[in-house]
Amino acid sequence: MNISQLFVTKRPIAWTAMISVLIWGVYAYLMMPQRQDPIIPVVTGVILTPYPGAEAEKVEQEVTRKIERKVAENPAVDHIKSISRPGMSIVYVELFETERHAELVWQDVRGKLGEIKDLPVAAGRPTQSLLNKDFGDSVAVMLTISSPPVTDREIELRAGSIVLDEKAAGFFATYRDRDVQLVAHDPDRAGERTLGFKERQQRMENHIPAEDPIIFLEVTLTDASEFSSELQVHGAIRNGRRVLEMSSPVVANSIAALLLHLRDRYGIKPNVYFEWTEGNPVVNLLRFLFLGVGEIAPTTREVLRRAEPDRSRRPKVHVG
Repeated sequence: MNISQLFVTKRPIAWTAMISVLIWGVYAYLMMPQRQDPIIPVVTGVILTPYPGAEAEKVEQEVTRKIERKVAENPAVDHIKSISRPGMSIVYVELFETERHAELVWQDVRGKLGEIKDLPVAAGRPTQSLLNKDFGDSVAVMLTISSPPVTDREIELRAGSIVLDEKAAGFFATYRDRDVQLVAHDPDRAGERTLGFKERQQRMENHIPAEDPIIFLEVTLTDASEFSSELQVHGAIRNGRRVLEMSSPVVANSIAALLLHLRDRYGIKPNVYFEWTEGNPVVNLLRFLFLGVGEIAPTTREVLRRAEPDRSRRPKVHVG
């Protein structure tokens, strides 16, 4: 008698085995370790220190420099960038990408901030620094679970030459050695009110100083059969706001190529800002996973990473 015959003729044994397997499966599922979010080290943080009533120069001398010196004591800190504005000190901190114990580093940074005892007093109260690194958590998760795999061909620059017309080139003529903020904008939603709202939103959410120029970047998607190794970039002024317009069948690659060209040709430090698609997050996630729509930001970052190994010279990609 084989096993099949045994279960047919001895039905109680078959039922007992089946129920046992089901109970075992339910128990294993309930006892499985669960985590709401995967552990992804966040290597970028920002330290905000309000100093009401102080001029920018005073904020720089009495707050920003002290924070920079203290934070730099941690060997895991790779890069520090600061902005001193009237009434506010903003210090950006980046850890080495290879840092595996980022949370311990951030705890140490918080401790070092607490060790600074000579910060000024404003309105009868000592100024306090706030370390915010949580904005990187959701971005890291979305980049991890939402981006479909790409081929080597997809992450090539794919632009042999880039040509800016006279107006587009004029946008960058006076910004050598300065940070320039490029905000990706959907040309299908182009409108005067949309641009104005988006500029205010980006400045507020990403702490972009008023003196840093914002230039909008629009890429019109074309048919792949129309691909050309020369990328034409046109400048336009809409309601006083500067816009770069270009057409390409590969949006992320073209943006990455443009950023590197602007850095090398005009000596600027380009930053590009993307935003996740509005609407139902579940629908957007399904579009990311099955249609590949919305992966422009992580693909742009990967193209830049491969094209420029030096992280200090690589244009920055921000997602919010």
